[in-house]
Order: sequence, then C-alpha cells, then structure tokens
Amino acid sequence: MKIKDAAKLAAEILTKEGPAGCVRLTRSYFNLTNEPIVMSTMPLMIQIEPTLHCNLECSMCVNPLMRRQKRHMSFKDFQKIIDDVPSLKKISLVGAGEGLLNPDLFDMIAYAKSRSISIGFATNAMLLDDSMCKRIIDSRVDWVNISVDSAEKDKYERIRKGASFSRLLENIERLVSAKGRKMAPDISIWFVIMKDNLNELSDVIALAGTLGIPKVSAQLEH
Repeated sequence: MKIKDAAKLAAEILTKEGPAGCVRLTRSYFNLTNEPIVMSTMPLMIQIEPTLHCNLECSMCVNPLMRRQKRHMSFKDFQKIIDDVPSLKKISLVGAGEGLLNPDLFDMIAYAKSRSISIGFATNAMLLDDSMCKRIIDSRVDWVNISVDSAEKDKYERIRKGASFSRLLENIERLVSAKGRKMAPDISIWFVIMKDNLNELSDVIALAGTLGIPKVSAQLEH
C-alpha cells in the first residue's frame, strides 16, 4: 500500500474509532512488519482469489501448472469471510484466475460495498464487452486493474497467450468510455516486469496515456 493510501486509511480509522483505532493500527503495523505466525489483531486488508478459471495461458503465470482444482469461490464463502473479519476496510479480488469469469463476482462487490469496504479486481480485459462494462460501472467497484505487459502486439500476444492486442485496446477504450466522468472505478494498467519486456515500461505508460488511463503500476515477475 502506498504511503498516501495508508495515511488516508489510518485517518479514517482514527476518526471513526478514536483511541481503539489507534491501538489497532499500531498492532496492524507490528503484524505487517514482523509477519507473525499468529496475528494479534484482525486484518484491515485482505486479498481474495475469486476464481482459478482463466481464459488465457500467460507465460509468467502459475495457473496452467497448478494442481489445485479449477473452481470459482462461491458467494456464500466470500460472505462468510467478510462476516468473520469485521475489521476489513479493503479487499483485492486478485489471484491466478480471471475474476470476471466468476458468476458471483458482482454479488461479492455489492456485499463488500454494503459493508463500506473498498474493493477492486484485476482483469485481462478480454471479456469487457458493452454489457460487462455497464455492470462494472453500475457496481460502483472502487478500482479495476487491467493487465498490459507490452505495447507491442506480437510481444503482448506472446506473453498473454490466447489474448488479442486489438481487442485489448478496444475493450479498454470501451470501459473508459462507459465510465465517462464518473469518479469510480479507478482504472489503471498493471505491468508485470519480465526480462522480455523490461525496456517497455515507458511505452506502456505512453499507451496508457493515449487510452485515457492516468495510472500504471508495475511489479516484478515472481
């Protein structure tokens, strides 16, 4: 989490919870920096994998090699997690699958929003047709991270096996257009840094600008 985001979250908790919130923040920081086996306080943020199903076979992804059963998380299981962790302020729906394939995804988003929890998800953008874009905007989801690992058609399609670069651009433009002047969601590009694309970050940043996306985040390949 970025410093400004952490500061915003801390201020919100302190305003709502006062001294008790200060104690919880201190314990959460200790847990985060020391990585204990047993947490001494309830988490403020969690990452939930909504599905292991995917429509692509990306070169850097472990999904094709995983022996775990390919299945969707049910809304019932998601709801139980939320109900069991009342301290939650933020949820990232991110994992080794394509979240939009889970038929319960928008019910998960709605339930989190009903509990005043900030929530967002990652996508490869291949499923962003007009209907899907409308559902995303109507859901009031807080953020959508779109995976783009190259600004070159051939390289992108080599990394994201099964994807179409032209469809990627069309679908991103469709989502940006559907959002219009609305505040949410915060749409960003997610760039995975690999040996094969290390010199392309600036090109992807430039591409994001032409698509009307003001934010690009990058992470090293695991």
